[in-house]
Amino acid sequence: MKKIILLILLLCVGIYLFDLYNPFDIKLFNDEKEVVVETKKPVAKKSLTAKDFFLKGKENLKSNNYKMAILNFSRTLELDPNYVEAYQERALAKDKSGDFEGSKKDYEQYIILLEQRNKKENNEVQKELLNLIENANKKVNTKQYDEAIVELSDIIYSYPKHPDGYIARADIYFITKKYKQAFDDYQKALSLGNNTFVLYLKLANTKYELGLYKDAIRDYLYILNQNSNYEYAYYKLIGAYIFTEDFNNALKILNSYINIS
Repeated sequence: MKKIILLILLLCVGIYLFDLYNPFDIKLFNDEKEVVVETKKPVAKKSLTAKDFFLKGKENLKSNNYKMAILNFSRTLELDPNYVEAYQERALAKDKSGDFEGSKKDYEQYIILLEQRNKKENNEVQKELLNLIENANKKVNTKQYDEAIVELSDIIYSYPKHPDGYIARADIYFITKKYKQAFDDYQKALSLGNNTFVLYLKLANTKYELGLYKDAIRDYLYILNQNSNYEYAYYKLIGAYIFTEDFNNALKILNSYINIS
């Protein structure tokens, strides 16, 4: 029994010493934990957008690399045929590289697309503007004139180049007998390109109320030149001639008024 125990002790010591001085790094026992190696998934390469190619083309233009600029602007238009600015920049690149015919075609396409875009944007703005004016005019129907003027003033501030806001506010000024303010707004609308028959009539009526009869006469004559059967203009024109003591013309207009009545 003692021999067996001694043999076991010798065996254990031998194993310990072998592990301690192991020149070949031989593992008698696999006591290491399994190492899990995570592999990263490959990141998908981002596709370049039309804007990306456009910006590349702009950089090419700055460095006078017209060939690459044309290529990148062309890629832009392949991805987005309505990229207006790409036609303009490509036309410039072609012009710089001596392709004058190609440059001319690109400029022509640029102008066409720009006009279409501006028309679309103007229609959208006009639609939004009219909705805002309609909401303001609802206050006019309930005689909330001050509130309506505040709203229309905000609209004019947001859309200063559109005459409709000025006309709507001038209408309220006219109703509330603030003729000088109405006159200024109607004049502003006229300067912004609204030269319709109705605006001239409103402007003439405002001048009439301000006592600017000679100016009103000119506007009423313009209105009758556009519509010779407009009875209201005859009526107001007769009054304007009387106030200026031009009785001969007042009688002539009166006869014309009687003939069409």
